[in-house]
Amino acid sequence: MDNRSIRGTTDLNFYSIVLEVPEEIVSIHFGILLTGTGKVWAGGFKFYEVDLSVSLTNMLEGNRLLEPLNLRFDEG
Repeated sequence: MDNRSIRGTTDLNFYSIVLEVPEEIVSIHFGILLTGTGKVWAGGFKFYEVDLSVSLTNMLEGNRLLEPLNLRFDEG
């Protein structure tokens, strides 16, 4: 959510992240990043499979990948 970060004090809200996940993936790791001081409350996480009519929310919007890139993390 880098390009749509939550700033300041906000009421409870619903946020979604839509990413492509290759079929061979065996685990998904996620978290919350808080920069500076403050508190974050989160709960009710759910994962859904959606079809291609749902837009991606990643920063590469419109660039659907055919396969994962840089899995060895050797590119900068």
